[in-house]
Amino acid sequence: MSILDAFLKLFVRQPQIRMPRRWPRIVVTDATVLSLGNGPRQPIKLANLSAGGARIVSSFTLEPRERVTLTVPLGPGNRKELPAEVVYCTRDARGLHYTGGVRFSGAGSEGIADIVAFIEEERRRRSGPGEMWQG
Repeated sequence: MSILDAFLKLFVRQPQIRMPRRWPRIVVTDATVLSLGNGPRQPIKLANLSAGGARIVSSFTLEPRERVTLTVPLGPGNRKELPAEVVYCTRDARGLHYTGGVRFSGAGSEGIADIVAFIEEERRRRSGPGEMWQG
């Protein structure tokens, strides 16, 4: 390696390699609630959902590592309340809402298998019958 290459390596950003996601996820736009510890239930909106966690949009800020309970809608009449931990929370570009990420606590907890089944069913439903006309 030449001195110039070593010098450039110090000051030129290397592209970051994104690792594949651990769990399949789907985009959702469901209104639901988030319970803050032993406190009140707050209305939020889900932005996406996976078996590992969810991205949410709220009118209030959350602290990283804060423990919450997320009510996850899994179709008509089917809701699961799952313990979660806040991973991040930032104000959106316009400053009107907060976008946050929550990670479900304990991958073996009840409800995770239901989320996996719901996501797979939704992905199949959204992709349609899968048969394309070939003329």
